[in-house]
Amino acid sequence: MSITTATDNQTEKLIVCKFCQNPIVGTSSFCVHCGRISADPDTRHLTELDIETARQHYAKRTWGNVFLEQPQRLIMNIEGHELPLPIQDEIIVGRSVGIEARPVDVDLTYFRAREYGVSRRHLAIARRAQFIYVTDLNASNGTWINDQRLIAGSARLLRHNDELQLGRLRLHILFGQTESDS
Repeated sequence: MSITTATDNQTEKLIVCKFCQNPIVGTSSFCVHCGRISADPDTRHLTELDIETARQHYAKRTWGNVFLEQPQRLIMNIEGHELPLPIQDEIIVGRSVGIEARPVDVDLTYFRAREYGVSRRHLAIARRAQFIYVTDLNASNGTWINDQRLIAGSARLLRHNDELQLGRLRLHILFGQTESDS
């Protein structure tokens, strides 16, 4: 079942992701907006929206680019503080608790992580080619990306200026240089 519109004897068909309600580009079932596989290739599980409503919905999005240039740095912006992340294939984010057998790469203790409910090993940020993915590591208080809760153990595509919420700690991920790099 599809919604179509007739424009100058042409038919336009819009298929949207059942998770984030953004338009699916081309014939793919991969959503470039949320990073999920939206349905089987025959699209029978996809939902459809009125085309104008979808365009208006998409125009309101403020999320940024999904591509990260290779040497480009990731930056966490927490309460106005820029925290450059190490350039490596996988980064573990959480908080430290004294001497620990499994330390984290990015320690958020300075930002009152314990009071905000950040787990010791809260999430992983992984680079795969030019894409960045975030995975909740079964954190007690959960992880959200742009107000959508992540499923523990499931990788989600990360974009420039996405808002992450670890427990109750909110931060933004930026692709690019820090102010001190300029």
